[in-house]
Amino acid sequence: LSERWNLFAQADLGGFNTGTKLSANGQAYLGYRTLAFGQPTLLRAGYRAIYQDYRSTDFTGHQLKWDVTEHGPVMGVSVNF
Repeated sequence: LSERWNLFAQADLGGFNTGTKLSANGQAYLGYRTLAFGQPTLLRAGYRAIYQDYRSTDFTGHQLKWDVTEHGPVMGVSVNF
């Protein structure tokens, strides 16, 4: 976006009945480059969502099911030394 401001986005999709029926991840962050204690620093804030749909059978024949979506805000700091 500029020398100091940046935007990061990532998404992936997987599974397709290879152990997991479906798995998806998406995230987007707004970042700001600055200095902290004289070191290059990146401050980030954004949002992330993770979805997983897993089905299997255990060794006793019981069906296992995991169908979960987790999402929420994310904040982070990276400092280069």
